[in-house]
Amino acid sequence: SAKCTNEENYLAQKFTRMVMATNNIDHCARFCDAPTVAGLTQVFGSGAMTNSINEINDATSIFVIGSNTTSGHPVIALEIKKALRNGEKLIVANPREIELCRYADIWLRHSPGSDVALLMGMMRVIVDEDLHDRAFIEERCENFDVFRGSLKEFDLEKVEKITGVPKDKIIEAARIYATDKPSTILYAMGITQHTHGTDNVMAIANMAMLTGNVGKPSTGVNPLKGQNNIQGACDMGALPNVFTGYQVVTNEEIRKKFEDAWGTNLPREIGLTLFEILEAAYKKEIKALYLIGENPVLSDPDTRHAQESLEALDFFVVQDIFLTETAQLADVILPASSFAEKDGTFTNTERRIQRVRKAIESVGNSKPDWWIICQIAKRFGAKGFDLEHPSQIMDEIASLTPSYGGISYQRLEERGLQWPCPTKGHPGTPILHVDKFTRGLARFTPLEYKPPAELPDEEYPLVLTTGRSPYHFHTGTMTRKVVGLNAIEPEGVVEINPMDASSLKIADGDKVKVVSHRGEVIAKARVTEESPPKVVFMTFHFAESPANALTNPALDPISKIPEFKVCAVKVEKIGNMIEHRSGLNRLSSEGSMFTILAKENLAPAITMLKIHAPAIARKAQPGQFVVVRVDEVGERFPISLADWDAEEASITIVIMEVGTSTRKLARLDVDEHILNLVGPLGLPAHIENFGKVVCAGGCYGIGAILPIARALKESGNEVISIIEARSKNQLYWQEPLHQVSDKLIVTTGDGSYGYKGWTYDPLKEMLEKGERVDRVFAHGCNFMMMLCSETTKPFGVKTIVSLNPIMVDGTGMCGACRVSVNGVTKFACVDGPEFDGHEVDWDLLASRRQSYIEEEISSLEWWECQQWRQAAARSTEVKKEF
Repeated sequence: SAKCTNEENYLAQKFTRMVMATNNIDHCARFCDAPTVAGLTQVFGSGAMTNSINEINDATSIFVIGSNTTSGHPVIALEIKKALRNGEKLIVANPREIELCRYADIWLRHSPGSDVALLMGMMRVIVDEDLHDRAFIEERCENFDVFRGSLKEFDLEKVEKITGVPKDKIIEAARIYATDKPSTILYAMGITQHTHGTDNVMAIANMAMLTGNVGKPSTGVNPLKGQNNIQGACDMGALPNVFTGYQVVTNEEIRKKFEDAWGTNLPREIGLTLFEILEAAYKKEIKALYLIGENPVLSDPDTRHAQESLEALDFFVVQDIFLTETAQLADVILPASSFAEKDGTFTNTERRIQRVRKAIESVGNSKPDWWIICQIAKRFGAKGFDLEHPSQIMDEIASLTPSYGGISYQRLEERGLQWPCPTKGHPGTPILHVDKFTRGLARFTPLEYKPPAELPDEEYPLVLTTGRSPYHFHTGTMTRKVVGLNAIEPEGVVEINPMDASSLKIADGDKVKVVSHRGEVIAKARVTEESPPKVVFMTFHFAESPANALTNPALDPISKIPEFKVCAVKVEKIGNMIEHRSGLNRLSSEGSMFTILAKENLAPAITMLKIHAPAIARKAQPGQFVVVRVDEVGERFPISLADWDAEEASITIVIMEVGTSTRKLARLDVDEHILNLVGPLGLPAHIENFGKVVCAGGCYGIGAILPIARALKESGNEVISIIEARSKNQLYWQEPLHQVSDKLIVTTGDGSYGYKGWTYDPLKEMLEKGERVDRVFAHGCNFMMMLCSETTKPFGVKTIVSLNPIMVDGTGMCGACRVSVNGVTKFACVDGPEFDGHEVDWDLLASRRQSYIEEEISSLEWWECQQWRQAAARSTEVKKEF
C-alpha cells in the first residue's frame, strides 16, 4: 500500500517473493502512477519526478496538464500561486474549469482523452517555428529525426478537430512553453489514467527534451503522485517486475544478489499486475490474496467485477486500520496501526525520503504493518524477519538498493534526502539527468493519437470523467470518518453542464441516475459550467455513490492502468423522490451488495430482513454473526445469522428494536441498502452427533437458534427446541423450528400460549425427571442464557451460550468484546461467540451492560426527535408544492 511506510512495503515484497515464492505483488501505483514509471523509464531511463517542488518558484513558465492541483495537491498549488506573483506564466490544460484556470494565461480546454494530440500539436508548432533546442537535442538525445517525421500527422486543423482547442491557443501555448524558459511541466492522473496513459507521459517527456527543459533547475517533467508514499512503494519493489530500486527480477545477477541476502531461491518470472491478479482470482487461477491497506471494492474500475473477483477467492486476508468495504469480504482481518502509531519513512513526490515518527501508542489490538508481516513470516519458518525496529529494515534496504545506499535513520534525523543517494556522504539529488540521462541518451518516441477505449454513442451520449475533492482522500477510508469534513462535503455529486442539464430537465440538487455499460449510480446533480458540455464529473470517495461502479476496466497495453478518465454514460432524472428517513440509504448504488431483498415484521418490534450478501452467504455456518453499520453516522453492532442461502446469495437476520441502530435498521424497506455488513464472524458452533440436545431461543434468539437446531438434526441428534416470549404475539418461526426438531416446546411468560414460564422451566423439569440431555445450546438475552446455564449446572449438562462481541446481540447497544470465562479474559470476536455458560462471569456482563443504558436511551431520544423534525419538514415541503 502507498499508505504504508517504505520499510513495510519492502517487507511485503520480501515476504511475497521469499515466503509465498511468487512475484505476484502490486499496489495502487498501478491505478495512478504506473504510466509514469513505464513512460519516463523508456524515455529517460528513470521513472520519477525530475526536479524539486521548491524550484517551481523560479520557473518562468509553468505548464499544468491533467492535474486539478488545488484539489489533489493543494500544497503544490500554493507554490504555483506564489510563483505567479513573480510574473511567471501559467498554461493549464484540463477539460474542466478547475481553480487554476482563473490564474492561467492560457487555458486549453481539450476533450477528455485527447492529450497526445494536443501535445503533439504543440510540438509541431515548436518544430515548425524552429523553437526547439537544437544543441540539447544533438548532445543529449537520440531518435529525433524519426520523431520529427511523426509530427507531420498532427497538422493543427486536425488537432483542433480532435481536441476541441482552437489552433491559435495551441500556437500561443507552444510558444510560451518553448521560449519563456526555464519551463516546468506538472501533471497528475488526468494524464496517466487512460488506455494511452504511457503515451501521454512519453509525449510530455518528448516536449521537455524538445525544448531543453530537463536536467536543469526549475524545468523538468514532474508527476504529482496519487498518495503519500506512491513513490516509496514503487522504490521498494512492490511491483511484479522489479526488486527495490527498480532492479529487474529477470536479471540473473540482480536476482542472485537478493537470493544471497535472503538465503533462498527466488521466482524468475515477472508476476501479475493488480488488475491481472483480480482477473486470475475471478477465474479461480489465484486462490488466496493478502491485501494490505487497499480498498479495491471502491477504488478499482467496474467495482462489481472487482468485488466478484474477491468473492471468488478461497482465502482472503485484509490488513488495515479501519473496516473498509473490502475488509467486509475478508476471511481474516488483521488490525494495523496508522502512520501516527509507528516509525518509518515515506518517499514523497520529489523523491525525498523523510522520517515518520511515532506519536502515540497503537490503539487496541492494532500493530504496525511491518510487525505483523514479520510475525506471519516467522510462523512460516522464514529467516530474516527477526526485526525489532524499522531502522534495521532501512539498513537492509540500503545494502541492496544503490539509489538508497546512503540512507540511514541517523542521516534522516537532520533532514529528508532525495534519491539517488548512493553513499553515506552523498547529499542527495535534487535534479535528475543533469549531466546525462539514466539510460545515457534520452530517446524521442514517435507517437500516434489513439482515441479512448470507449466513446459516447446514441444510448450513452455523455463522457464521465472522475477525480478528487479537496475534502476527502481516495475511497474515504480515513476522511469519511471526520465529522468536520463530512459536514463540508457529505455526499458525492454528479457535475453536469447547464446545457446538458437543461435538455434533460435536471435542476441543481435533483437526484439523478448515471448509467454506464457496467453499472449505475444514484447521486445528486450539481449543475455547473466547471464541466464542459457532454462531460459529467464525479469523485470516487463515496461508497453510497461509487463512481468506479461505472468506469471502464480497459487497460493501457504497456503500464496496465485502467481507463478511469473516460467512459460513456447516460444521465437520467429520477424525479421528486422524498428521501428516506434513514438518509444515506437512498444514495447507494443499485449494484450494492447489501440490498434488502425481503422484509417481514415477525412480532412487535421484531423484524426479519433478508439481505443480498453473496460473500457472507457462501461462507456462513451455524453460530456465526455479522456486524452491521446502517449509515455513516451509525455504530457497528453484531447480529447472529438466522439463515442464509448461497444460491440466492442472501442472508437472513432477525432484529429486535431496542437501540437507535436497530431501530434505523428495522425502518429500511425492500430495495434499500445497508452501508456496511461484514461477516461471517466468530467461530462456528461445534456440531456433531451428541445424542439428545436442547436448543433454547428467547425473543430475537429464536432466529439465531434455528440454523443450529437444523445442523444438529442433520447430524443425527434428537433435537428438543424450546422457545420463549413474554406473550403470544411475540412468538414467531414455530413452524420452521418444528420442521427441524423432534419436539418443540413453546413458553410464554404470561401463559397466553403454550407452557406458562420461560425456557429454563421445561428444561429444569426434564432434568429433574431424569431425562437424558447431552448438550444445551442457548441463544437470547444475557439473563435468559444465564438462567439456562444455572439450571443445567447442577446436572453437569454442558451448556453453550452465544456472547457476540458487543454482548447484547441485536440491540445496537455498545459494549465491550472482553468476557471472563473461567477466570480468564477471552475475546468474543475471536474466541467465541460461543462459550461454556457454566464458566462465564455473568455478573461482569450484567454490570457492563448497565453502564451503557443511559447513553443508549439518550441516543434513542435524540434520534426519535430528529425523525419527528424530518417528518415535519417533509410535510411542510409537500404543502408548499401543492
